[in-house]
Amino acid sequence: MKNVSKQDWIEWRNHPVTENRDEAIKERIKELTEQILGSTDPEFDRFVKGMVWAYNEVLNTKPDFIDEELSEDEISTGDTGPSGNY
Repeated sequence: MKNVSKQDWIEWRNHPVTENRDEAIKERIKELTEQILGSTDPEFDRFVKGMVWAYNEVLNTKPDFIDEELSEDEISTGDTGPSGNY
């Protein structure tokens, strides 16, 4: 992933467009999960499970510094301390 400052990533993460995108993806995951529950076609199920996995990867992809340095509170509030840079 290209180098991004903590502050830039947090601003993007908390931006309404990003939040709307994430909500749409979560809704799609819910719809796909319901389709699997009602399906009797194993080939279709594998395809849909792959889609759900890919959507989850999109939602969970983060820069390396997130796991190492930022707490969930910092992500939600945007408070990265004095410098805000990675």
